[in-house]
Amino acid sequence: MLFGVLPVNKPTGVTSRKAVNAVVRAICDRKVKVGHTGTLDPLASGVLLVVIGRATRLVDESHLNSKRYSGSFLLGKRSDTLDVDGDVADVPSSHPVSHRDLKEAARQFVGTITQSPPRYSAIHIDGQRAHDLARRGKEFEMPTRTVAVHQLDVVSASDGEFRLDVECGTGTYIRTLGCDIAVACGTSAVMSSLCRYEVGGISLEECVRLDQIQSLDDVTNGLLSPLRLVPHLEQVSVSPETIEHIIHGRSFELCSVASKVAVVDQRGELVALAERVLGGANSTNEQPDAQPYRSISVFRSNNDMPHETKINRPQSAES
Repeated sequence: MLFGVLPVNKPTGVTSRKAVNAVVRAICDRKVKVGHTGTLDPLASGVLLVVIGRATRLVDESHLNSKRYSGSFLLGKRSDTLDVDGDVADVPSSHPVSHRDLKEAARQFVGTITQSPPRYSAIHIDGQRAHDLARRGKEFEMPTRTVAVHQLDVVSASDGEFRLDVECGTGTYIRTLGCDIAVACGTSAVMSSLCRYEVGGISLEECVRLDQIQSLDDVTNGLLSPLRLVPHLEQVSVSPETIEHIIHGRSFELCSVASKVAVVDQRGELVALAERVLGGANSTNEQPDAQPYRSISVFRSNNDMPHETKINRPQSAES
């Protein structure tokens, strides 16, 4: 049973959908669900997490992971797409913008901020992608969104170009961030390159190049445990008897106080995600610290052979 996450190093010029389709072709089994945890634009390269099998049900939970990007921008430019893939035009500037100016402006974009995503983006507007509407010349309003920028550094700035290093939450548009910083300095900017080099602790070094994914063996050899998608959750090991309760939809008890946990078997493989039952009573005196839990997503059934998929386990020193 294929169940895990395949970290792919997506090259520039390739859509995220095409990258996923390459994995689908390599698996060659239409019954296996395949998706990804977050789009990378064609201009961008880097970490694309392809989820396979029941790991597709972990996508929403994985959105709590932070992401790290390195992006370059051209000052004194503007475009309809906010990057060099659009119609780029020069913007007159009354004064030069220094590295210090950019660093000072960037401070206001750290923390919880409000962004207006680009019109050329994958956001859905009334059931359609915004970039499809924009290409057809349709008029529409882009909704603002609240995003989290954990760290933001203007790494360098010279010769009309600057580079950002960003750690942020899901939904943050780096194109918009760079442009907003430039606007705060009295000019504009367009993104010229972008690399997503880490997602939730999965780094670019762990990724498989897209051109190396040709067969099912290529997929299984690069497959990581689905637990890598939920590093923020406490892992609680349970007995085979508790797994039976989980499979049959019964509540169970765990020695944890976390509101949500990843339940694993005695081999450390994911069985379910579970949430604590608030106000629930302990039904046993054998484990006085145990709390009642119920499963919210189960990845095991009586018909499964849970250990037949080879995965590359993280090293014990890795967080």
